[in-house]
Amino acid sequence: MKILIKKLSIVTATLSVAMVFFGCYSNQSSNQKYSNSFRNDLPKGYVFGKVEAYQGDTKAERNCVSQMNTYNSALLMGDIDNAKLFLYPDAISYYKKFYPSDFSSDDIIEDLFREISNNVIEFKKLWEKYGIEIDFEVCDIHKKIDIGNTKIFVFPLTTTLYKEDADGEKYIHSTSEVDEFTVGISFNDGKNWYFLALIDETPNILRMRFSQSVINEVMGY
Repeated sequence: MKILIKKLSIVTATLSVAMVFFGCYSNQSSNQKYSNSFRNDLPKGYVFGKVEAYQGDTKAERNCVSQMNTYNSALLMGDIDNAKLFLYPDAISYYKKFYPSDFSSDDIIEDLFREISNNVIEFKKLWEKYGIEIDFEVCDIHKKIDIGNTKIFVFPLTTTLYKEDADGEKYIHSTSEVDEFTVGISFNDGKNWYFLALIDETPNILRMRFSQSVINEVMGY
């Protein structure tokens, strides 16, 4: 389903970025710096440099960022049991209509996560073969919506690539042009969070619980 396939497309795209930069760079002599023309070879939406992770100004924000990090780490490690703890529950209800009637919620969750996790792990192993580390960082929270004890955050998820060799440390990261946006939702004033990719189906999923005005604010209509 698109809720997780979008993350796979981003992971796939970063593979080509990694090969362009880290692969080509490794063929240069250790005392030769990459040129400006080489810098321009990076695909649109990716830049050189290290990103600064968002630390959060409130306890709710810090909880959101920390739990998003846990969720992404679980996906990268194939830890479905932990990853599914952060899946927005209404998404399961919404996607049930695409599955056979005898599929339980657990069956749907397993199906949603298994393929994406297996593919991410395969890409991760390939990167590790070249000494490249991939991660996802929350660098900012763009929207913050409060509805009683319910909090909704909308934020970009920045993809980072890192390699260390004899020439030193090297970093690439995505920009807002290609960043995946995520919706974080908490029903207990920011203590525990669920996550939902900002995709075409997001309004339909949110509509199961929230008003149109809230959906408009989340989606930026």
